[in-house]
Amino acid sequence: KVDSSVISAIGYDGTNLEVHLDNGEKYQYFSVPEKTFDNFLNAKSKGEFWNKQIKPFYLCHHLL
Repeated sequence: KVDSSVISAIGYDGTNLEVHLDNGEKYQYFSVPEKTFDNFLNAKSKGEFWNKQIKPFYLCHHLL
């Protein structure tokens, strides 16, 4: 669980990142470096970080 107005939870297995949104949607991003995950967790705005530093750069799979 994270403190965000858009993101309800973030998961990381050392390689892949999962982002769970408040609306129930879930996304998996592949080959995300640990430093990026750490920066995401520590970002003041998780939604802004996700939109600017993750979505444009990592291959994504929308989970059902």
